[in-house]
Amino acid sequence: MTAWLRHLEGVQVNSHRVYRLMRENGLLVEQASRPNEYWGIDMTKFLLGSLGWCYLIVVLDWYPREIKGWNLSLRARTTGWKKALDRGLCARFPWGVRGQGLGRVSVNGSQPTSVTLMRDTAELGSRSPEEFYQQWVQSHSAASVEGV
Repeated sequence: MTAWLRHLEGVQVNSHRVYRLMRENGLLVEQASRPNEYWGIDMTKFLLGSLGWCYLIVVLDWYPREIKGWNLSLRARTTGWKKALDRGLCARFPWGVRGQGLGRVSVNGSQPTSVTLMRDTAELGSRSPEEFYQQWVQSHSAASVEGV
């Protein structure tokens, strides 16, 4: 956040103050203390010879750093993200996830901004990085950022 404010926004800030403000406003990434507390989902792409780009979407349990679900596709589509998440949820929670202790599914990056994926992960208690940022922006005016 400090680098983003300094280099992209041109705001001179102290990293300790940014950390304190983020902590006070609940914007820090929480550390998992048990399995299935926090899951993350992200995508990487790689070139595979004559096939072209392949997209690997992985669902990762943050505590044991264990892969819970994945999907490999030749296209970066919402269905790939949903298939990876469904694979992880069905394997770990075959009778349903509600009430089973999965605290949050974080969705990283710009690809998973489809309405259906955001709705589906929100039903599981998801808060994406964009939601954290929007919460921060709404609770702080531009004047308070300049005063940092």
